[in-house]
Amino acid sequence: MTAAFSAADSTAENPPIPDLPDDATRVIGEAEARQVAEEVANLFRPIAASAYGATIEFDPDDWDGTIGRARSSVHAGRIWRITPAGTIFNPYLTRDVMRLLVCHELGHFFGGFPFKPENTPGATVADAGTFLASEGSADYFATKECAWRVWAGDPNNPAFRAVVPRAGREKCDNAWHDQARRDVCYRTLVTALDVLRWIAYPMDSDIHGPRIETPSTEVALVTKTAHPDGQCRLDTMVAGAVCDKPNDLSKIPGLVPSPVTGQYGDHSVAAEQDAAPYACHDGPGARPLCWFKANMPGYVPAACTLPEGGVCAEDGSGYWVCDPIQDRVFTPCSLGCYYDSESQIADCVT
Repeated sequence: MTAAFSAADSTAENPPIPDLPDDATRVIGEAEARQVAEEVANLFRPIAASAYGATIEFDPDDWDGTIGRARSSVHAGRIWRITPAGTIFNPYLTRDVMRLLVCHELGHFFGGFPFKPENTPGATVADAGTFLASEGSADYFATKECAWRVWAGDPNNPAFRAVVPRAGREKCDNAWHDQARRDVCYRTLVTALDVLRWIAYPMDSDIHGPRIETPSTEVALVTKTAHPDGQCRLDTMVAGAVCDKPNDLSKIPGLVPSPVTGQYGDHSVAAEQDAAPYACHDGPGARPLCWFKANMPGYVPAACTLPEGGVCAEDGSGYWVCDPIQDRVFTPCSLGCYYDSESQIADCVT
């Protein structure tokens, strides 16, 4: 089974699709997934070590786990850990999909503002070196800062010119004048679509799911820090792929203390202003309104008394976490909620 495209995708308007490289079509198992994950992480380990004194590692014991798919966590001694699970393996996991998934997890370390609400704000980052970025920030980082580093100079990139959806091709062509960078952009968007198919399997029968040409019309009243819906996630990855604002990997955008609380990791005006130079704010490269609310007010101490990592709802339909803006936020879970006793974090079963 091919993960991205097949003859079934051809129509009168779309002629038969040429062969794509193995990396985009062949389903992989654990050994290759581990290899790909290490290759992507190796691109970021030097800057993690030199700029933050941090070590990026993969949990060696949880690749056969059955709960969740992947998560990132920060530990004492500046250990930045990615924990995959056996449920990542499905008919849409190719080398390219695995690359973008690891890029997303790395985005939790490097992506910065807005941050995840389950972070515990503190007066220093000495022990961790970073605060985990929100899901939207991680998706944005994956395609804005990680994907082009992964695929730069790959001779397979031109093959994606023939298969990227027309709307995506137009966005890439308008954003980049260099054909090599356009080719990376095409590949990134094709892989982003495959990532959404990977996420939807096996619950969603419409494998075409979210589309580049039908962006979300939702406008968030406040910034969402959990996973938005599939269309919103695709919109975010498309935006990252066409944003030309450079990032400085030696700086976590927005990791500055709040002038109100003195804490790092808060949602503050100071954090948003500090992160502003590293994101696009207008046009196709701007973070989508379906999850990102610009110019939100600074932190207002909330009365929320939930545990730091959140709690599952009594009926298992989702989980609650404290949020500095909304007091508390509920995230629905289609497959139920689980609570990881080791990390003390509530999350959706995926």
